[in-house]
Amino acid sequence: MPNTHAVLSPSGSTKWVNCAGAPAMERGHEDSSSEAADEGTAAHFLASTCLELVCDASGFLGQTIEVRTKADGDWAEWADQPEAEEYTVRRTFEVDDTMVRHVQSYLDKVREYQYLVPSVLLVEQQVPIAHITGEGGATGTADAVLFSAHTLRVHDLKYGMKQVEATDNTQLLLYALGAYHALPPAAQATIRDVVMVIHQPRLGHYPEWSITVKEMLDWGESLKAAAAAAVYLFNRPSKVGENLIPGEWCQKGYCKARATCPALASAVIEAVEALPATKELTGQELGDRASKLPMIRDWCDEVEAKLQTEVLSGHVVPGFKAVTGKKGNRAWGDKEFVELYAMAEGIDPDVMYAPAALLSPAAVENKVEKGLTKYQWDFLKACVTQSEGKPTVVPDSDKRPALDLTAAAAGMFEDIRPGGEFHNLFE
Repeated sequence: MPNTHAVLSPSGSTKWVNCAGAPAMERGHEDSSSEAADEGTAAHFLASTCLELVCDASGFLGQTIEVRTKADGDWAEWADQPEAEEYTVRRTFEVDDTMVRHVQSYLDKVREYQYLVPSVLLVEQQVPIAHITGEGGATGTADAVLFSAHTLRVHDLKYGMKQVEATDNTQLLLYALGAYHALPPAAQATIRDVVMVIHQPRLGHYPEWSITVKEMLDWGESLKAAAAAAVYLFNRPSKVGENLIPGEWCQKGYCKARATCPALASAVIEAVEALPATKELTGQELGDRASKLPMIRDWCDEVEAKLQTEVLSGHVVPGFKAVTGKKGNRAWGDKEFVELYAMAEGIDPDVMYAPAALLSPAAVENKVEKGLTKYQWDFLKACVTQSEGKPTVVPDSDKRPALDLTAAAAGMFEDIRPGGEFHNLFE
C-alpha cells in the first residue's frame, strides 16, 4: 500500500544529519523516480511477499508487478490485484530469473539469521521515529526486523548497484531506534546488542554493523539534536542559507536541491579554482583534485538536468534554446520481410548477417557494390525506419533554429505506425 514520507525520513537522514538546511532546501522540489528505483520497489514487494507467505521467490516467476502511484504515495502490487481507489501504473516489471535469484539471496540470508537463533520476524514493519525527529506520528518502514532473547536485528534490502555500507548508517539506526522504542519496557530490558545488516545481492555485498544498546541510544541523542536543527531551519527559511553544509552526502543522499544549492555551487567553484593550474602536479595535489571529481560531476549533471527541464517546459533561460536533436539510428521496420527479400534475391548471407544476426541498415549499405547491387539497396532502404530527433537544449550560438515547443509537444501525440515508409508502400 502507499507509503507517505516524513520530512525527516530515515532514507534521507544522511542529508539532514550532515546538513540541517537540506530539508528546507528540498521543499517544493517534486519527487521523481527512475526505472532503477521503481525496479527496486518491485523487488522489495516480491521479497516482503515471500517473507510473509514463507515461500521462495521462484513461485512468482513470470508474474507481473506494477509500481503504482497516487496522491499519498507509491507502492507495488501484483498486476491482477485491483484497488478500490483510482491510481496510476507508473511502470511494470516481470519477475524474471534475475529478480528471483537476487531476491532469493536476500530471503535465504534473513531466514538464516531467523533460524540460527530463534527469532520473531516482522516484515515491512512501520517503526515509530517521532521520539527522534520530533514530527508527530512520524514512522519509518524497516524491510525486516528480528527479535531474539538478547539481540535486535534490522535488515535493509538495497536492490541498486551503488554500494552502501552499514557502519554509521543513520537510516539503519533510525529503524533500530524505532523498533526498540516500540518494545514494551520488559522486552527492552532483555536486549543487549543491536545488529544492522545491508543486503545488496546484486553486488554480493552484505555488510553488518554491531553495537550495544547503550551505543545505539547515545547515537539516538545525536540524531535528536540533528533533527531539531533541521526542523528549526525548515520553519525559518531566512536562516537556511547560512546553515548549508555541502559534502558527499549531497550526492549519496540524492539531495533534490543539488542544482540550486548556493553552498554546493560555491564548493564546486572553489574546488575548481583553488588548486594550482600547473602542468606538473604533486601526488597530494592530484589526489586533492581527484577527490573532488564525484562532487563536481554530480553537480554538473544536476545543473544540466535542471536546464533541460526548465527550457523544455517553455521557461526562458538566457543563453539557451530548445532545438530538434539528432535523429535516431536507422533500423529495419520489418526484419522478417527484409530477410525474405534477401533470400528471394539470392543475396549472399555474408552481406546481410554477422554471423547469424541481421546486420544494421548502415552496415548493409556499406555492402553496396560489394555483394549487393544498388537496385537491391534502393528497395531495402524503403524498409528502413528512423525516429525523429527529440527536443534538446543547446546554447543560443548553435546554428539550428529554435524549436517551437508548442508544436513539438503536439507532435509527440501523432499516430506513428511501426515500419514507417515501408508499410505505407503496401497500403
